[in-house]
Amino acid sequence: MIRLIVFGLIALILVIAVWSLLAPYLRSVLAGEDSAVRTLRKRYADGEISSREYQEKLTVLKGDSYHPENFD
Repeated sequence: MIRLIVFGLIALILVIAVWSLLAPYLRSVLAGEDSAVRTLRKRYADGEISSREYQEKLTVLKGDSYHPENFD
């Protein structure tokens, strides 16, 4: 009985860990973003590019569907 509880807790911890690692990727895939946009967002989040450079590149990648006034 105790083995079953321990196994269940370990399995739960593993599921939560995998989910937390995959959640950002799955969120962007489900939102329909391509890999270029995901890479750009990661570079911006890591501080590799400035906000202005991020906006410019995002505008180029998304084309007419992106409007800078909606930038968050």
